[in-house]
Amino acid sequence: MDLKFALRSLRNNPGSGNISVPDFQDWKHQSTAFSATAYYVNYSTVAMTGPAAEWFRTWLLGIFTGLAVCLAMAGVYGVRAYLVGQRSSEIGLRMALGASPRDVSRLMIRQALRLAAVGLAIGLVGSLAASYFRASRLDPLATLRT
Repeated sequence: MDLKFALRSLRNNPGSGNISVPDFQDWKHQSTAFSATAYYVNYSTVAMTGPAAEWFRTWLLGIFTGLAVCLAMAGVYGVRAYLVGQRSSEIGLRMALGASPRDVSRLMIRQALRLAAVGLAIGLVGSLAASYFRASRLDPLATLRT
């Protein structure tokens, strides 16, 4: 007697009959795939696996990345404001000698962009070097491919 079929037929037709205990005992002894062990899983294990956990980790990473970008922007703004404040006498002298406010702001922005470009180049070279050395440690053939 197939237990799955019997249970399905009882579920679909509740008044049709019963499975007797001896029938079940016979089926259990004949079946090699029957297992009566229970599998207990901690809730934290279930919660931190699967697509929901992956979505949550991605969302959390995005939040922290946005926060880091905002903090970096505030830091760069603070440094630039400090440097411009230090050069206020120079800016005043330039304005007194005939420079327009547009020229002075162009000078400050050009210097800021130059520093940003140098920082970007250093960061790009550093990230490429780090990925190169990491790939060569994990996969020696990747070093030959690059």
